[in-house]
Amino acid sequence: MRITYDAAADAVYLRLSHSGGIVTTKQVDQDILIDFNQKDQVIGIEVLSASKRLRMSELEPVAVKLDTHWTTLSETLRSHKAEGFPIAASKQRESYHVKEVGLDYVLVQDERDETRKVTALQLFAGQPGDALIESLRALGEYPDSKNEVTRR
Repeated sequence: MRITYDAAADAVYLRLSHSGGIVTTKQVDQDILIDFNQKDQVIGIEVLSASKRLRMSELEPVAVKLDTHWTTLSETLRSHKAEGFPIAASKQRESYHVKEVGLDYVLVQDERDETRKVTALQLFAGQPGDALIESLRALGEYPDSKNEVTRR
């Protein structure tokens, strides 16, 4: 999840997913808009007049720069791909090879030639118990925080 605050507009945007672009926006309140993708899944929520509706002082300390961590992990994954290093998921005793690194995802292939897409959102959310995600997180040395707040 990514939280962005636009001080000029006094608006907070909670980006919940990067799966597809915004297809529909529904206004559920005078100051609350919900964005949906092509599969009718919620991908974002905008809160207008945010300083009146939210405790901004509680949002600001969450300002962890996960983009920086994703950039670092992307570079590490690209070097794994270039040099053919496997990523070991020890709990499953499997290894994966990086096939592609996108803007907010990585494609990995396991020993059975099955391909799996892991998004940055899945990495940030943690999904405890998923050995591959835990291995990827360890490569990027992600913080435990699941949220990010940025100011424009």
